[in-house]
Formats: sequence, structure tokens, C-alpha cells
Amino acid sequence: MSYDREEIVEAFEAVKKTFVDRDWGSVVDFFTEDCVFTNPLLPEPIEGKAALRAFTRTWPDITNRVEWDVIDKDRAVACWVENPPGVPVDGVSYRGVSVWTYAGNGLFSHYEGFFDTAYYLSVYEALGNE
Repeated sequence: MSYDREEIVEAFEAVKKTFVDRDWGSVVDFFTEDCVFTNPLLPEPIEGKAALRAFTRTWPDITNRVEWDVIDKDRAVACWVENPPGVPVDGVSYRGVSVWTYAGNGLFSHYEGFFDTAYYLSVYEALGNE
């Protein structure tokens, strides 16, 4: 299906803001009931809005900033730079890429996260965070 680019831009800007604000509960509000979240490090996809909401409760308290982003048709992509709590933005960080598929009405149906979560958690724990 084809969507108006401005509609996608508006939804993408809103969902990115929730990530930057670390508002994990609101992140999920931008997804369809039957959404799917995939990450190569997960044993299986997270399916459905309720399961995604539960999964976001496991996300660490990190600082996010968007390094770059792009929209192509119904897909939006962002490259993130993330830092553990208390680490300045020029300190220890890692990058990841997220890809969202737009489904209309301000909602996304699919979210792919490409992050080296194991590396991040090792740095996070080495800095004394739990």
C-alpha cells in the first residue's frame, strides 16, 4: 500500500522522540496490534503489541540519539548511537540500526532492531549498572 510521505514522516518523528526520551511505554503506542519485532540476537520474533510492551520493560535505561535517518516508501530507518546511564555522549557507546514498516494511521507494523545487545550489556555491567 502507498502512504503519503508527510504522514510517514510525522509518525516517524513521533516514534523517534519516544526512543530519545526513553519512554518505552509510549514506543509501543506507535505499533499495530499484530506488530512484529525482530532482532537477529533474539531466538524468535516478538509478536503482538502486548508481547512487545512486555519486552520493552526489559530495555535498559540508555541515552539514545539519532545519527542519521531515511525514509523510503513505507520503510523508515534510523541509525542510533546509544550510551549507558551516566556516560557522556562522547564516552562509551554503540551503534544500532532500526527499521520500521509503516502501516497507516500513525502506526508501524514491523520493527527490526540491529543492535549488538550482548556487547552493550557487557559494557553496561562493567560500568556497575544492573
